[in-house]
Amino acid sequence: MKFTKPFIIRYGLIFVLLLCIVLISYFIQKGNNSNDQKSSNPEELIFYTGTGDHYYRFLAKKFEELYQIPVRIVVCDEDVYIRKAISESKAFSGSIDGMIVNSSYQLQQLQQAKVIAENTTDFIPLYSTITGFLYDPLVLKNPPVSWDEFNLWILENPGEFGFTAVNGEGGFSFLYSVIQNTVEWDPVWLWFRTNRDAILFTSSDYDSLRLFSSGKLRLTTIMEHQVLEAVKSGQIPPSVKMYVPDFGSVSEHYGIAIPENAPHRDSAVLFSQFLKNEESVSIMENMLFVRVYNGNSNSGVTKFKPAEPDNWDRISPQLTPPDTHLYKRIIVTFKDKVLYY
Repeated sequence: MKFTKPFIIRYGLIFVLLLCIVLISYFIQKGNNSNDQKSSNPEELIFYTGTGDHYYRFLAKKFEELYQIPVRIVVCDEDVYIRKAISESKAFSGSIDGMIVNSSYQLQQLQQAKVIAENTTDFIPLYSTITGFLYDPLVLKNPPVSWDEFNLWILENPGEFGFTAVNGEGGFSFLYSVIQNTVEWDPVWLWFRTNRDAILFTSSDYDSLRLFSSGKLRLTTIMEHQVLEAVKSGQIPPSVKMYVPDFGSVSEHYGIAIPENAPHRDSAVLFSQFLKNEESVSIMENMLFVRVYNGNSNSGVTKFKPAEPDNWDRISPQLTPPDTHLYKRIIVTFKDKVLYY
C-alpha cells in the first residue's frame, strides 16, 4: 500500500478525531463520578489532625449516630494542613471544617493569615499537655533540678541526656528553657556548642523515647501524653517518673481551629461542642492521655505521681511558647550555629 500525502492526512484526522472523542468521554465520565461522590455526602465534615486519629474517629462515629452528620478524619503532618488552610484563606469556601492546632505559634500563623479571626470563637480550647524531664528512679535516683545541677550532671554523665530541638514539642521545650536561662542570644548558642559532646541530639521525641527505653539515655525531655502512651504500650517501664525542673518547662495547649470559610461552619461548631461534653472529655483523657484545657494555662492535674524531689505541681516558672517568627528563628539559628557549626 502506498502512503500518499492525502492518505496520511485523511487517516491522521480520523485518528485525532477518535482520540478527542475518547478523551472527552473520559473527562465527562470522571466529572460525573466526582459530582456523584460529592453530592452523595454534601454535609460531610472534613476534620484534620496530626495525631490521636483513633480517638477522633471513635467520637466522629458517635457524633454521626447522634446527629446524622458524617465526619471524615484526615491525618497528616500539622504543617501540611496549616499551609493548606492558609492557601485557601482567600477562597469563598475552603475545604477544611476544623483542625487541631496548638494555641501558640500555630494559632498565630492562622490568625496572621486571616484564616481565623482574632478574639473570636473560631478557636475552641480542647486539651493541654506539659513537658518535663523523664527518668526512671530505678536507674537515676537523684535527677538534677536546678540549672546549675543540670549543667554539672550532663558534664559528669556525657551522652546520657538527649533531646530533639527540631522535630518535637518535648525537645523544643528544653531548647526554649535554655534560652530563658541564658537570657542573651549568643550565650544560648555558645552553651549548646560548649556542651555539644555531652548531649545526645535525637531525631524526634519518639527517637528520644526509644533511646530512653534502650538505656542509652537516662534523662530526656518529653511530653506527658507521649510518656503515658509509651507506658501503656509497654515501651517503657511503669516505674518512670516526670518532673518540671526549677528552671522551667513549656506547657502547650491545643484546640480546634475553624476557618472563617469552612464549608460547614455550624456543623463544625456543633462537632467541637460535642468533643467538649463530659463523656467525650472522659474518653479523651483515657485515650489521648491528656488533660482538659479550658483556657487556663494551669488547668488539669498530672496523671503522674510526684517525682523526687516533689516539684511537679510547681510548674513555675512556666514558660510561654514563642510566637511564630521567633519559633522559626530559633530552629533555623539552632541548626546553623549548633548542629552544623
